[in-house]
Amino acid sequence: MPTFIIREAGQPDRSFFLKKDSFFIGRGQNCDLILPHITISKEHARMYKLKDSYFIEDVSGQKNMLINKNPRSKYELSLKDTIQISKFTLVFFPDQLSPMDHFFEGKALDEFPPYARTTSNNRKDATFQMSPQMVKKMLESSNKVRNARIIGGNKKWTPGDKILSFGKGGTIKVQGWFTGGIVAEIHWNGSDHILKKTAALVGVKVEGAKISNDHHLNNGESFSIGGSSFTYKLSKIVKNEKTTD
Repeated sequence: MPTFIIREAGQPDRSFFLKKDSFFIGRGQNCDLILPHITISKEHARMYKLKDSYFIEDVSGQKNMLINKNPRSKYELSLKDTIQISKFTLVFFPDQLSPMDHFFEGKALDEFPPYARTTSNNRKDATFQMSPQMVKKMLESSNKVRNARIIGGNKKWTPGDKILSFGKGGTIKVQGWFTGGIVAEIHWNGSDHILKKTAALVGVKVEGAKISNDHHLNNGESFSIGGSSFTYKLSKIVKNEKTTD
């Protein structure tokens, strides 16, 4: 049967199996696939099968559904097409798959935990309208918090949406004088990873230039803390990638 891998910031990837040829996606309790968020209409999209193909159609009136990062009101889906509805990303897998297509980023589809989100009330709140540009920005932020890596030598760390601390008393040890305790940190502000200096006597540089205020990290930027060097990199997650917590 067709499958969605559903991505949501702060949650593990989950699977949802399509058991009907026609169903609705939205935040309403009568939808077949419930995406509970105020920016999603009670009936946001309709998915249906026509002959041997599956189609998805935006029925919300918001015109902000993205397919493969482009606004679409109606689209014929194929393998690994990505559908962005507010903060949710749905990756599509049809029912006819080759043996290799049963895997997503190194993991078999049936190994993903099932998606089971529901709506818990009958509130009649109005939907918060989002433009396609706002949805794109949300997608970019979701990808950034998921895929960002801090690389130092042969080690990698995943900052995610937590605080990553540097120093002899932090998560990542650094070399140099006066690096005891925590001398710098990286935190997530909702849209970017921020590098912050927290000790007066330790030099923090980005691309060789000293910083004293918060710095918004960009893909590929190198930075140093004391005598240790690192790179901020947005990389695709692959199976068995070794990271350090």
